[in-house]
Amino acid sequence: MHKCHICGKEFAGSEALNSHKKDKHNIRSSNDKINRKWIFYGFILLIVLFIIFIGYSFVSGEDECSKPAKEINIGGHTNLELHIHSHLKIIIDGKQETIPKDIGISYGIMRPIHTHDDSGEIHIEGPCKIDFTLKDFFSIYEKDFNSQCIFDKCVNNKGSLKMFVDGKESQEFENLVLKDDQEIVIEYSGQ
Repeated sequence: MHKCHICGKEFAGSEALNSHKKDKHNIRSSNDKINRKWIFYGFILLIVLFIIFIGYSFVSGEDECSKPAKEINIGGHTNLELHIHSHLKIIIDGKQETIPKDIGISYGIMRPIHTHDDSGEIHIEGPCKIDFTLKDFFSIYEKDFNSQCIFDKCVNNKGSLKMFVDGKESQEFENLVLKDDQEIVIEYSGQ
């Protein structure tokens, strides 16, 4: 038999006695004290780990803005410091190429340079103001472009590759910084 030391009531088992003390006298068993202690220590550990994680993220300086464009995920159209549009037209041997829709967009991912349709409009968006280039766009597009090649078409001993920005010929090619309302035309001729 187990006896309550406060009121003298007797109980057949220790569990019944502990339940009585808890309900009638608001006294917790030693097991309850141990459980509360571990919950408290677990809570403190979570806070410490959170502080370490936040501190590391802050000190490391690794943020979306320092990554290459191909690795940045803006997620959507919210919290953007940069939101501009350029228009790109690619002409190969007199035929205009279609710039596909959803370049830089896949399930759960939106790159800072992307397309929504096949009109040639390039959306340049990001969490901070960065000078994105045509090289960044073609890297996301996974196509070749430089002063010698567009896609798989390269200037060898014959042919030409020209780029026009807002109607004027430009030699910047892949290094062209994308700006709002730019009209970019890339022309390749294999002859």
